[in-house]
Amino acid sequence: MTEARKIAINQIAEFILSQLHISAPLNEKQLKSLVELLGGTVKSDTFDKMTYGMIKVNGEDNFIITYNKDNSSETLFTIAHELGHYFLHLRDENGNLKDTYHDSPLYRRGISVEEDEANEFASALLMPKEVFNKYIDDNKNNQQIDLVKLANYFNVSQTVALNRGKSLGRFL
Repeated sequence: MTEARKIAINQIAEFILSQLHISAPLNEKQLKSLVELLGGTVKSDTFDKMTYGMIKVNGEDNFIITYNKDNSSETLFTIAHELGHYFLHLRDENGNLKDTYHDSPLYRRGISVEEDEANEFASALLMPKEVFNKYIDDNKNNQQIDLVKLANYFNVSQTVALNRGKSLGRFL
């Protein structure tokens, strides 16, 4: 993904948060409300351990995000990731919801550009740059940050928080 595309994805996520008057850190109720506002539903199911979630178009302007209830520490990121597909990949050139869309269940492996973009969107939605950087600046101790506290603050896994920090140039 190009730097320009990454910036654009972050701007989309920030625009959504500002238009809906939502501020980070987000919680599951806020994300589910956003999905419902868009005409979608969120449900949980049981998948294999490598499948975190998926999005499925279910008729005109209707979609379902399903997350793996066995991966509870990844629920918020999974819902936000699938919203990334909704905003970035589920619309045709006229802005209409595509009739079909197949989401790869293997997104954590970084298989495609679409999956990388959805991950970037999820990180930007859950951990906006300014909020993330402020948390780091306000909570660093001897130039170090407690990754567990950081992840808990944003309601994400330590891996997701670490990746966001690396993406923003805050962590090596």
